[in-house]
Amino acid sequence: MAWLVVLSIASINQAEGARVTSAAGQQAQDRDTVAYTSKNPLVISATRSAKRLEDVSVPTTVLDAEMITQTGQRRLDGLLMQIPGITLFQEHGQGIQMQGFSPEYTLILIDGEPVIGRMAGTLDVSRVTLHGVKHIEVVEGPSSSLYGSEALAGVVNIITKTPNAGFSGQLSTQLGTHAAQDHTLRLGWSAETMDVQWVLNQYGSDGFDHTPREFGVSAPSFEDLSSSLTTTWRFAPRSRFKVQARASSRDLQSSFSVRQSASTSIPYLDESSRQDFSIAPSIEWAVGSRVFGFSRGYWATYQTDQHQFEQQTEQTFYQDQFDQDFLKIEQQVNVLWSNQHLSMAGVGLNRETLGGDRYESTLQVDGTTGQPEAQQWFAFIQHEWIPSERFELNLSGRYDRHEDYSPQFSPRFSARWQANDAWTLRASVGSGFKAPAFRQLYLDFNNSNVGYSVFGSTKMVEGLQSLLDQGVLTSLFLDPANLGIIQSETSNAFNLGATFTPTESLRLRGHLFYNDVSNLIETQPVAQKSNGQFVYGYFNLDRIYTRGARLDVDASRTVGQRHRLSLRGGYQFLQAHDRDVVDDLRAGRVFGRDLNNRDMKLSMADYSGLFGRSTHHLSGTLTYQMVDAQQRQWTTATSSLRSTATPTSVSVTSRWRSKYGYRDLDGNGFANREDEFVDAHLLLDATVTKTFSLENTRGSQPLQLTLQGHVRNLTAITFPETNPSLAGRQWAVSISFEW
Repeated sequence: MAWLVVLSIASINQAEGARVTSAAGQQAQDRDTVAYTSKNPLVISATRSAKRLEDVSVPTTVLDAEMITQTGQRRLDGLLMQIPGITLFQEHGQGIQMQGFSPEYTLILIDGEPVIGRMAGTLDVSRVTLHGVKHIEVVEGPSSSLYGSEALAGVVNIITKTPNAGFSGQLSTQLGTHAAQDHTLRLGWSAETMDVQWVLNQYGSDGFDHTPREFGVSAPSFEDLSSSLTTTWRFAPRSRFKVQARASSRDLQSSFSVRQSASTSIPYLDESSRQDFSIAPSIEWAVGSRVFGFSRGYWATYQTDQHQFEQQTEQTFYQDQFDQDFLKIEQQVNVLWSNQHLSMAGVGLNRETLGGDRYESTLQVDGTTGQPEAQQWFAFIQHEWIPSERFELNLSGRYDRHEDYSPQFSPRFSARWQANDAWTLRASVGSGFKAPAFRQLYLDFNNSNVGYSVFGSTKMVEGLQSLLDQGVLTSLFLDPANLGIIQSETSNAFNLGATFTPTESLRLRGHLFYNDVSNLIETQPVAQKSNGQFVYGYFNLDRIYTRGARLDVDASRTVGQRHRLSLRGGYQFLQAHDRDVVDDLRAGRVFGRDLNNRDMKLSMADYSGLFGRSTHHLSGTLTYQMVDAQQRQWTTATSSLRSTATPTSVSVTSRWRSKYGYRDLDGNGFANREDEFVDAHLLLDATVTKTFSLENTRGSQPLQLTLQGHVRNLTAITFPETNPSLAGRQWAVSISFEW
């Protein structure tokens, strides 16, 4: 029922919980005990209102704190790989690929606020630590109707913990291969009206090298330092003021060589740094029992500095500095009209500013210069109709108006029908959009070493004119007068799914998905320079589609009172195709060359789709838990310690993906022969965890001690040429104290 949404939100937002005296509220409170189980948690990302996972009508996956502990993962990239169909995409950092979309199409949030700092569209998810995380919600399919741009493929929302009552904390350290280290201190305090939590994390590695005979490394050495502070004041019933602040930095050292001839190469060193900071104040308020809302502010800044220089002479080879500021103001209001109707509406403003070597200052109205800046207004609305506990309809839409491209409207309609106690059906249809990135609009870059140039669509005309005035252009492929501002990429999507739960210990979930994308933004040359290099620009060119099916399984079996075996995993089938290539293949206009350099006509059977996409993907985590039923007690002159029943768990995680295209050697735009693919491979991780719960029988606070051993890539599979970031076998041990 819709009243469950109100109670759920109150339960999440207030540590002491909400007391509802009405009959309907009492029923909701009874059901709420079910809502907090690990298989049916409360989630907020799918509809921006709290709902039980099984009541959500769009494909949603939850990774909880128990899974984080059992699998030994400490960074977001490793944990997301547990989800069938989600793979890492290594380009300017560890991005994630969802439903066949590259990383720039998935929005990453922490407690509902966006993480900024994308490099060439990729947000490096290894930046995000999992310490202090309650659970992670992954919503697949276009979510632009609620979140706007960058949510065309889906949303990943990291929900952080709130501290336990009184004083609590955790001290954790992990040491591993390649001098890897991960140390965390988390302190929290909670009283009736106030919560405070602070998390400090240090993370680093010496890197590794797959090719020690050559100068350069496969993965650089680095050191990360991050900290977060969250303060919550509950100033009235169902109302609170909250401030979250986060800061992090990274220092990175790398090396590489540039070959001058078959026998000589020049060694270079690369030193990079990154700093980012964000602060998010918010007020959650309620008027009576039927109107409640959220007033949010968010400001974030992100800075990088990269310097590459020759090792011997220290002469600069390449230097780049980048700044990004992001400001968001948002107001959301929810109205519970009746037990069957709940509406939500909101408005907001985004303002983004870029600076650095690649973004020239723009001329202002008063004659001064300033950094390129963009402003965007948005409004969204949603209505949920819940005529019965077994049936729900949800209609949402969002309007975005940006200064530099045409307005966008993104609707979505979804439905859920619980046919009986075992079967639940879901369907959704909607559209999403991806706004042109700042680099695609405002980039003004001339590579002094190689000699090429790249201009964003707003800079193309003046950039070409400047090169013409300098006399360095030999030919123009397009008339500058006909160049316009690129438009947003848009997608129409459909998802159809079902959940089958025959028993409490078995759940099967499956869904079909289809995404039809238009106006995909690509680069192409627009002019040639006298040095033989090209001038590149961004254009709306391609039409692609991704389609597939996914099946998940969540099963467990308990033997006696001490042994429990659980399995969580699934399979995804994916096709990610370019419509223009498909049309040309069907018309017999595409050719390739075999390994003997002979021409051959290609058909659809030879088409592997977009690069980096595997047709088949399997993943699974098998966990065995044993509970030590014995109690042990140690007594000294001043205290008496008792060790209560403690679990031991062994988890094995497997991830298999079929071969995928990596490069194009015969010039037809896709991978079609053996030497253009990365082979199919299986990755295995294993984790052993032992927990001791120590309690002083004379009244002091209990202490939980956790010991863990972890090995990643157990079979030591590597691809030095095609995927150098994949390390060999890595060992790690950790110890954690929590009170």
